[in-house]
Amino acid sequence: MRSAPQGAAPRLGALLDDTKTYACGYWTSDRPGYTVADARRDRLNLIARSLRLAPDARLLDLGCGWGTLALYAAERHKTLVTAVTADPEQAAHVRQTAREKGLEDRIDVRCGTFRDLTDSAFDAVAAVARGEHGDREPGVAYADFAAALHRKVRPGGRVLVQQLGPVPVRRAVALLDGSGLEVRSVESLREHYARTVAAWHRTLERYGDAFAQLAGPETAREWQLHLAGAAGEFGDGPGGVDQILCTRPDAASESDGDAESDADGVLRA
Repeated sequence: MRSAPQGAAPRLGALLDDTKTYACGYWTSDRPGYTVADARRDRLNLIARSLRLAPDARLLDLGCGWGTLALYAAERHKTLVTAVTADPEQAAHVRQTAREKGLEDRIDVRCGTFRDLTDSAFDAVAAVARGEHGDREPGVAYADFAAALHRKVRPGGRVLVQQLGPVPVRRAVALLDGSGLEVRSVESLREHYARTVAAWHRTLERYGDAFAQLAGPETAREWQLHLAGAAGEFGDGPGGVDQILCTRPDAASESDGDAESDADGVLRA
């Protein structure tokens, strides 16, 4: 899949969804009037069920973006959220929105990456639409990302990764398993992603002039081509998006010593 155009993603998210969400929906209905916003809500519900979110449970949201999951978990499930993003603009937005919703005591926003976070023993960890970046950060292999997920979650806790990108799902599963996590399920979201991208493309077509004013005509055109191509690739082409659910075994069942990873720590596709 061709990489998304850079620099205009925040403005694209603001145009396509009032939550600034640029992530896969979960389509549970074909009824008239069921929209991408409904699919986004059902996706959040799926994540909450998968991670067993509960009042005062500690959730780590890695790559939180504009805070959709963090705000939902804190508001709907009364979860205590640590939201991590490398983007200062996103961090400021999540903090401001949390204050406006009266959730500042439930959402702790950190500006950085998983490498900067020293906290651990989270009840749940979400890396939604972020798993594909584990091997793209300078000097960081996906194996290191998987090992970090294992360190951050408590024994008995749950980890959810949405896997899209250059790391084949079998390789991702092997690396997560090699970190000491137990892979419990893998669900393909390919059709859901295709429908989501198609919906964004229709909206962008409808409001193309407005987006062109925000991002410029050339960027608007690049996004139109990108979304049209992505809809085809994930609809009938080879593109894949997968949700991987893991648990960290209880301490008594974990083997002594550190979990093994690749001998040289280098990701191999």
